[in-house]
Amino acid sequence: MEAIPAAIEAIESRDPGEDFSYRKVAEQFNVDRTTLSRHYKGAQASRAGAASKRQYLTPQQEEELVQYIEG
Repeated sequence: MEAIPAAIEAIESRDPGEDFSYRKVAEQFNVDRTTLSRHYKGAQASRAGAASKRQYLTPQQEEELVQYIEG
């Protein structure tokens, strides 16, 4: 799903005050308009970002736990 970040980049690269249409940008990058607007407004996080919020241990803690269990 690299089209969403590219579409957001296109929106952010416009001149200040320049109008844009989510529909037109979504058509240009072949993405869903609603998904694009949610991502741009920050209402919908990526799956990796959402998964990291549910993670109880940091990656380092996980590694130390694995090493402890294996030892």
